[in-house]
Amino acid sequence: MHKLILLLIVILSLSGLLHAVDAKPSTETQNASAPLNILNLGDSLKLDKYEQKTVKKQARFREKSEWCEYNIYIPKGFSRNKSYYLVIGMHGYMDSADRFGLLWKELKNKDIIFIVPESPFSLLESTEAVLKWGPLENYSKVYSDEVYQKGETTVVGILKNAKQLFHIKQTWMLGFSQGASFSYLIPFHYPEMFDGIAPLSGWFVQTGMAQEDYDRCKHIKVLISHGTMDPVVLYRQGEEAADTLTKAGLTVQFLPFKGTHIVNHDAVKDMVKWIRS
Repeated sequence: MHKLILLLIVILSLSGLLHAVDAKPSTETQNASAPLNILNLGDSLKLDKYEQKTVKKQARFREKSEWCEYNIYIPKGFSRNKSYYLVIGMHGYMDSADRFGLLWKELKNKDIIFIVPESPFSLLESTEAVLKWGPLENYSKVYSDEVYQKGETTVVGILKNAKQLFHIKQTWMLGFSQGASFSYLIPFHYPEMFDGIAPLSGWFVQTGMAQEDYDRCKHIKVLISHGTMDPVVLYRQGEEAADTLTKAGLTVQFLPFKGTHIVNHDAVKDMVKWIRS
């Protein structure tokens, strides 16, 4: 008889516990729809590698996305628990991630991460294979070309992965020449992901932007630099870009320099100052 009573008490207790669980969902159940910033094993190992190899000096790492490879430059003393500024660098026609990555000398600092995607498209010209982001013709209709669309979605994918991996304060895109066209193109299509752009000596790609589209981009700071004697991308391209974006309500700095189709290193340094302002 006593055993039967004890068995009934146990059954009733378990029933009460199960009812309590059903009545009050767990924290995990309540937050099931919330985004989780959980790293997979591969990403965690990457962070371990970055932390170990940057204890005494900054380091360059070669990573691979689904569509292209990219260089990532990590500052000295990197820690997964710190916050960093992120700069995405877009190389120009006939350039590479390694060469464009040399701009790290201007960016090198303890709180800037520099990522340089490398175009997977090669074009055999003369005796050397060169890289390009897409056709050089019809820049006014650039977004209708599937090559550019693929380039855009790939870079955005790399950026999303970086924001999952690192604690990012601000994100800027820096591009030269053909890469500068991407510096206009991608941030204006994904304004929520960027804080600033720095197109250097490049084509201004509007892709049908209306005023309401520019209104979504007004938080994006714009630093444009262009050589007054540029024979490849005419100087007026930079002037017109600065004028259009200023009239659209964006904050723009236009930095002309006496030179040809080259990277203005002073503009890169000014970008770093603006990032910190």
